[in-house]
Amino acid sequence: YNDILTLTTTGRYDVYSTLPTNNNSIFSPSVAAAFVFDQLIDVPALDFGKFRASYAVTSGEPFDAYQSTFYYNSANSYSGVPAGSSPTSLPNLNLKPFTTSEVEFGVDLSFFNNRLGFDIAYYQKETHNEIMRAGYSITSGFNSAVVATGSTSNKGLEVLVTGVPIQTENFTWKSSFNLSNVKNKILSTDPNNNPVNLGQNRATLGNAVTAYVVGEAGPQIRAYDYAYNADGSIKVSEAGLPVRGNLINMGSVLPTLYGGWNNDFIYKGVMFSFLIDYNYGNKVLSATEFYSTFRGLNQVTLDGRESGVTTGNVTATAERYYQALAQNVTSTSVVDGDFIKLRQLTLGYSFPSKWFGNTPVLKGLSVSLVGRNIGFLMRKAKNIDPEASFGSNINYTGIEGQNLPSTRSFGFNLNFKLN
Repeated sequence: YNDILTLTTTGRYDVYSTLPTNNNSIFSPSVAAAFVFDQLIDVPALDFGKFRASYAVTSGEPFDAYQSTFYYNSANSYSGVPAGSSPTSLPNLNLKPFTTSEVEFGVDLSFFNNRLGFDIAYYQKETHNEIMRAGYSITSGFNSAVVATGSTSNKGLEVLVTGVPIQTENFTWKSSFNLSNVKNKILSTDPNNNPVNLGQNRATLGNAVTAYVVGEAGPQIRAYDYAYNADGSIKVSEAGLPVRGNLINMGSVLPTLYGGWNNDFIYKGVMFSFLIDYNYGNKVLSATEFYSTFRGLNQVTLDGRESGVTTGNVTATAERYYQALAQNVTSTSVVDGDFIKLRQLTLGYSFPSKWFGNTPVLKGLSVSLVGRNIGFLMRKAKNIDPEASFGSNINYTGIEGQNLPSTRSFGFNLNFKLN
């Protein structure tokens, strides 16, 4: 309306082949509004200003196909007799698409002839009827079941600041900084709101896991703590070895604060840029920490290596003590995932366009050297790359399995512009 007000609505109808045919479709609406206000106020420095708000519902389907029907599996024959097996996970005949509802409010601002800009957004998102696996007692005939009772809440603030601090005839400095602050909470899991385990590594097999835990940020790392005496001292066995304590929540595998800072410097035809990433607030379940402690390769195992480790009046050999520590107190395998990283460096040159004025095909040429994953400026995990993980699947996020660090790479780019 009058280049000031904008209203947009959409409707989406999805049909999912992985769900029962009588319950596999859903309609998802959305609405968005924007108000451009810079023309209605007298602020000389303001070039552009806009408020925006939106509400949307999206939908999704199960993590795998064939979760709603009971299928038998064929197996090798036994003494010439064909064999088969039934599934160990109970299907759910009543599955339906899960939904995610999201509300977002934001503002876009531009100042000083577009040399300073802000893009700020706050959002609140909640999933309903989320599909996940829940553990069952094996006495039921199944060790797990597919349920659609999960719910997760996410709230966050996203900020992008862009600017041109210096701009002259021959030199330009462009800079941008972004941050995301996220708080999530597991609202419900299975019908009894029990923790739902997701992943583990071979080192701490079953003794430390990632899981959805109601009331906590998720996925949460759960590991065994030290056992403590009444006076708060660490409890050990008669042989002086650490004793397993309670299973505790150690923190989420997802960061609460992350973002980056990018800078471009251009002097005549020479361009130099760098990108710094940062990540705070998450934990990592590390197999490297476990095995290095168990095998005496971790720096912490130097304590007592010659004389033994004494707790109270009991002394144990360093080998037996640290092996018991790694196996019984799996919280020692959980490390902070905080880091600041020099992600990329680029140095390039663009040849003057006048050089190609008489060429019929070529009108521009630029070359650049690029380095990726240059190195950490700060990291709290001393022995691993905190970005190392089994994969992008949420079941394995935040789980390190003696992975090799991220590869540092260098490249050469040659770009042509054709007429």
